[in-house]
Amino acid sequence: MPRSAVGVALHTLLCLGFGVAAGGQTNSPPTFFLDPASGNIDDRVAVAVYPARYANGKPAEFFVPDGFEVHLTPAEDPSQELVFPCGTWFQPPPDRYRVWVAGNGLMSPYTSMLTYAGGVFKGSGLTAAVPVGEAGRVVLPPDLEAEANIVLRLLHAGRYVEAGFARRELSRRRPADQIGEGVLMPAGPTVAALWDEQTGRYTALTVPFDVLAGEIVVAPLERPKGVAQAIVQLQRHKKADRETGYDVQMSVTIDGVARTPDLKVPTSKIVYALWYSLPPGEAEISAQSSSMVLTPQKLNLGAGEITRFVGRLEPWPDLDPEPAWTEGP
Repeated sequence: MPRSAVGVALHTLLCLGFGVAAGGQTNSPPTFFLDPASGNIDDRVAVAVYPARYANGKPAEFFVPDGFEVHLTPAEDPSQELVFPCGTWFQPPPDRYRVWVAGNGLMSPYTSMLTYAGGVFKGSGLTAAVPVGEAGRVVLPPDLEAEANIVLRLLHAGRYVEAGFARRELSRRRPADQIGEGVLMPAGPTVAALWDEQTGRYTALTVPFDVLAGEIVVAPLERPKGVAQAIVQLQRHKKADRETGYDVQMSVTIDGVARTPDLKVPTSKIVYALWYSLPPGEAEISAQSSSMVLTPQKLNLGAGEITRFVGRLEPWPDLDPEPAWTEGP
């Protein structure tokens, strides 16, 4: 189907349908759900999102949407963030978005994808459920000066597999001078870093720390001293839908010694890896899985610096191609 014909595509958001369940019992929507027939804004289809508790990959309980917000980040511009109330009809600008829900001390543990093309209303709006779970807030160390050009970047470092399906990462960005009472993050392991918008470099990093439900935790940010650190982000050429083939082996080789990551966070689309204590100098990064490989790349690791590398995992080359067709003997 051409994209122009698509009004809304919810890739990993669960679209909601209600009808007759097994045994003849009526599977009715909660009373606070909007009538799908009202999902029309200016003759264009609208979207409504509801927070839910998931079990075995499906909604097990819906929450009253009051106090919850749905957040949309354009897939190609993670620096932007659109926010709409849950349980109301909305229309974002046509684009592809990472989507999560936050509110009332809860937050999505991973993101879903929404492609919205602003299609013509055809009698029904689109409703979807987004999972939420326990969450806490992350703040900066009190002795850190919050400069306007510094951005706090956060990555939930938990396991991104649910009910056998691989999920997309939950990451957030917030200017350091706009942290306020803290940035809400899912409960569990988290990694934080400071990014300098002027120099385009990371300036401080944390080891994994635990975000505790309902509590405020200080990100233990430190600048590297004497050693080199590395943050690597590899995009898969094809999204991993399930746990099979999900893991990726990675290493940084220096003077013939291969060092595996101190932390690795594989997700359905991106694999993150961090090294906290590397000797400075010339290095080479390599990575591979059962179906993908990274062409080895050179890194220049500076003492007291955090090197950032962004690459792409491509399919393994055909090592035994079929012979070309030839005519006659």
